[in-house]
Amino acid sequence: MNFQEAEHITMLRDTLRRFIEKELPRSEARRLDRACDFSEERFARLCELGVTGLTVPEKYGGLGVDILAAVITIEELARRGSSLCGPFIHCAFYGGMNMLENGNEEQKQRFLPKLAAGQLLFAYGLSEPDVGGDLASAAVTARIEGDEVVINGTKRWCTGVRKADYIYTLVRSGPAEEKHRNLSFVLVPRTAAGISIVDINHLGLRYSATTDVIF
Repeated sequence: MNFQEAEHITMLRDTLRRFIEKELPRSEARRLDRACDFSEERFARLCELGVTGLTVPEKYGGLGVDILAAVITIEELARRGSSLCGPFIHCAFYGGMNMLENGNEEQKQRFLPKLAAGQLLFAYGLSEPDVGGDLASAAVTARIEGDEVVINGTKRWCTGVRKADYIYTLVRSGPAEEKHRNLSFVLVPRTAAGISIVDINHLGLRYSATTDVIF
């Protein structure tokens, strides 16, 4: 079967390959991998290409939702390691896609233009020390007290939190007896009071430290 790639996808690949060759030498990619880090300045230059707008509708400042193009962006950036595709995922997918699907209109107007411009990064707070991949067993709790949400517990394997603006946090918001109910997401500012971040030694995904987040 012959597969003819759409012209705009081919053009996107070419643009990203030229960008990578100019902006991220292999020696620098290896150095960043060893340091578990990425260059915020280099990522900002990537955002000037508009790729972080590929998961955001035009009405919110994006390029229009083009999931294939967004995935192709990951594919091309990953050819030179994770130091650019990692933060791109945290912006366009953890941020843009989640906000588009789950945010209310006020949140969309507040967050999506900044995500489209690459000005915000979201990190995931999903797994826990005693949960692993069984997210329905999440035990981190959240309750409303007045005009505040109070969260208690520890999230594990939270990659990129130290450079993220918000933590997209899965919480137990009701009785635990109904395992697959009473679960909510709370968008927690990384700088919120009462949060402690502890690094974890890890392999892979080395564009940023992976951490425990203690609420």
